Amino acid sequence: MALTGGAGVVALVIAYRRQRDLEQSRFVERFGAATAQLGATDVAVRIAGVYAMAGVADESDGSRRQQCIDVLCGYLRLPYDAEHGTSGRTKFVIKTPRMDHGCVRGETEEHIEYRQNDRGVRTTILRVIADHLRPIAEYSWSAVDFDFRDAHRI
Repeated sequence: MALTGGAGVVALVIAYRRQRDLEQSRFVERFGAATAQLGATDVAVRIAGVYAMAGVADESDGSRRQQCIDVLCGYLRLPYDAEHGTSGRTKFVIKTPRMDHGCVRGETEEHIEYRQNDRGVRTTILRVIADHLRPIAEYSWSAVDFDFRDAHRI
């Protein structure tokens, strides 16, 4: 009888660990996909990434939810040029001669590109955060920390 009870406990522990590992891998997969979207060059994909990250946060709690919020707040802290609605340099290119032992051997090329239409992404992040802080929010984020230090104005 005791042997059967012990086997049942072991089976429950194994099932619990499998479920926990499955949930962790699902979080990592969804979090990674949302992060990749936030880093895309296409503004529509970045906006979709905001909603994807919010969805991951909504389905998570504790440190995982905080991690999602930290990424959204971190995006707001990235360099931003409010006058042009662009974010920091994504590529920097300048052509200069390449010297090799005193002789010109081709040229080095560097480009400057900025992430365009970033204002829309940033306003979407702020709107999503504000919606989650309303008393009627389906998923409340009021218990998490928001780090807006050094965030850039829109």
